[in-house]
Amino acid sequence: MFKNRINTLRSKLKESNIDVALITDDDNVYYYTGYYDYLHMEFGRPTILIVPKEDKTILITPAVDSGLAEDDALVDHIEPWNDGIGNEWREIIPNLLRKANCIAIELNYMPAIVCNLSLIHISEPTRRYAIAYGVVGLEKKGGGGGGGGGG
Repeated sequence: MFKNRINTLRSKLKESNIDVALITDDDNVYYYTGYYDYLHMEFGRPTILIVPKEDKTILITPAVDSGLAEDDALVDHIEPWNDGIGNEWREIIPNLLRKANCIAIELNYMPAIVCNLSLIHISEPTRRYAIAYGVVGLEKKGGGGGGGGGG
């Protein structure tokens, strides 16, 4: 069931010429992976699902929860991060998204702590696209082409 949902999402990404989806809403993370991190945002600890249109799925989650994620999440790779070490999860995302020209986000569901990550430059979407049951906004990185204001 979850693998089919990821495959459907990937098909929609390809059809829309989107490189990667960045999923942060806990219900949507569960919808696509089977993993539900009950307390992550209550403590400012985001769990983030990265779904490239043609590469491995990655779940970024606090190290304290990585055992449960390994048991429950149907993803290709789990990337744990630790509180107070380096720049925590903020170091991981830019490296995973650096080659993406078009990133799908959950416009109305993304927590401010993730939305404020300056390296992603999320602002007004260039267009909207529905995946599963959420609305996703798209943003061209670097401010070139497509409008929307990027970087």
